[in-house]
Amino acid sequence: MSWQTIDPGLLIQQDPAATLFWYRDDDRLRPGDLALWIDQAGALVRVQLAYTPAVGARELFLGWEAGGVLRTGDVQSDEHRAAGVRRSPLVRRRALDAAEIATLRAYVLAEADALPPTQRAALMAFVDDFL
Repeated sequence: MSWQTIDPGLLIQQDPAATLFWYRDDDRLRPGDLALWIDQAGALVRVQLAYTPAVGARELFLGWEAGGVLRTGDVQSDEHRAAGVRRSPLVRRRALDAAEIATLRAYVLAEADALPPTQRAALMAFVDDFL
């Protein structure tokens, strides 16, 4: 399965200078999410990526904002939360190793064709600079 867009009109747009675009990959074995914030000039100003590369594997997280540093870690899974209580996902920050970064890069490259051309170009520039 590939990234499917969530209608931006259904998303809370908190940043007046950038539009949030959210893509979801509902693959049962290897799910992923991509959130892009794009400004009016078409520049990427923020990105968040979460991906589970295999059944039972950690859900990897990557986040970045313009002018900031790359943040990486694992998304806390449901089994580590209080029984019966749904909470927003938490990210446990840690440096990803080279193999994990390569996995995220390969995932983005494999899925990028699902994006509109301007968003794909902005994401590919990010990948070239940071992954």
